[in-house]
Amino acid sequence: MRKFWSYGPPDIESHYYAPRDNLINRAVTQLVGENPAKGGHYITVWAPRQAGKTWVMQQVMRRIATETDFDVALLNLQSAKNVTTSDGALGVLLDELQAWYRREFPALTQWTDLGDLFSPTYFPRPLILILDEFDALSEEAINAFANEFRKLYHRRLNESGRPEEQKSCALHGL
Repeated sequence: MRKFWSYGPPDIESHYYAPRDNLINRAVTQLVGENPAKGGHYITVWAPRQAGKTWVMQQVMRRIATETDFDVALLNLQSAKNVTTSDGALGVLLDELQAWYRREFPALTQWTDLGDLFSPTYFPRPLILILDEFDALSEEAINAFANEFRKLYHRRLNESGRPEEQKSCALHGL
């Protein structure tokens, strides 16, 4: 027997839920790209609290992980809400990434270190990175992240003719 649930992502076997197959398919296509060889996209999902954003992105993550040759990570940045500097937010990202992969990455001392972090040295397969609770970051940190991720996105687009292993940035979609 199913139950009503309003305390976070639903369990589709136990709770009533509204299937969101079209939305999930569209998000997968946006992140992976219509033609993955030409690159993915960096997207933002906006909706009110408790609207199902996390659940949808969990479904997207599972689809990408099982149906593609991409690596995928879903990181929660909620703990960055209490961080007062953009450098502190960079540390939260690194902590979450290390927890997800259960391995150490090099320290991030400045924003430009993201280019080195998201290199094929650490990510041999193209990476789809999902950042949940991104809006918990300060405006300064959001701007710093957006600037650096935009630079990485354009770097990867400029390398679209290269084989995957020759690209300087493994971050395919965000």
